[in-house]
Amino acid sequence: SDGDNQYSNAYSLLSSPHDASCYQIAVRLEENSRGGSRFLHQQVKVGDRLTISTPNNLFALIPSARKHLFIAGGIVITPFLSHMAELQHSDVDWQLHYCSRNPESCAFRDELVQHPQAEKVHLHHSSTGTRLELARLLADIEPGTHVYTCGPEALNEAVRSEA
Repeated sequence: SDGDNQYSNAYSLLSSPHDASCYQIAVRLEENSRGGSRFLHQQVKVGDRLTISTPNNLFALIPSARKHLFIAGGIVITPFLSHMAELQHSDVDWQLHYCSRNPESCAFRDELVQHPQAEKVHLHHSSTGTRLELARLLADIEPGTHVYTCGPEALNEAVRSEA
C-alpha cells in the first residue's frame, strides 16, 4: 500500500515455480498506469516490504503435452520465462517464438539468446524482416503439441484463427 492507497495487480512470475524462496517479476512502467506500475517504479526501493498473495497460476503448462509451443509478443514474454525454467530440466520438448518490433524492444533479449537451450528460442523482429510466419509454423506442428500464446490481441487472434 501507499499511504491510504492499496494496489492489487497480477504479475507473471519470471522465476521457476519450484523456487518459493523469492518471486521475480517484471513490470513495465505504463504512462496511463492506474498506480501499480508507477508505484513499483517510482516508490518501491530495494529492501521495502510488500504484502503479496500466494501465486495463482492461471497460465499453467498442460502436463499431458508432448511438446509446448510458446508464441509471445511484446512485453508479454514474461509468463513463458517461468515455463522455460520449469521445462529446462525435463524431457518434454518446447520451442519459443517471440515477436517484437525490433531487437531493442525485445524484453529479456540477453537472457533469451544466452539461455542454456537457446536453440529452442526464435526471435522475430518486424523491423529486420524476420517476421514470424505463423501459418507455416502452425501447419507443421506435431501431434501432442500444445500451443500457448500471450501478447497483443492481434497476435492472440491470429494464433487462434490459424490453429
